[in-house]
Amino acid sequence: MFNEFNLNAPFPSIQSKEFMRNAIGLSFDYQRSKIFYSDIQRGSINQVFFNGTGHRVIVEHQGSVEGLAYEAVNNVLYWTCNNDATINHINLTSNETKVKTIINLGQNDKPRGIEVDSCDA
Repeated sequence: MFNEFNLNAPFPSIQSKEFMRNAIGLSFDYQRSKIFYSDIQRGSINQVFFNGTGHRVIVEHQGSVEGLAYEAVNNVLYWTCNNDATINHINLTSNETKVKTIINLGQNDKPRGIEVDSCDA
């Protein structure tokens, strides 16, 4: 499915019985050819390369993550968690997998999506 003359040629579908059960949130890093996705059945956020290789769990025990947004300038992944009404992020540059909560919303809030607008400063 690769065509050097068509850079928008489709990739084959990505599947993994080990890592993918119920993928919901989706974002991508075009420069590094990575897809980030949340799996609400596993409660994890994972990554995989565009070609379907290199499945890896980034963080576990995140609950119902429905919104993901990748910010390329700083290599940071942001997400919403419906379970505890938070917006969180993780720096993908470091090997540390420390999740940081940015915003705690009200208990009746149900964040479902997120978008990050970065600028090259």
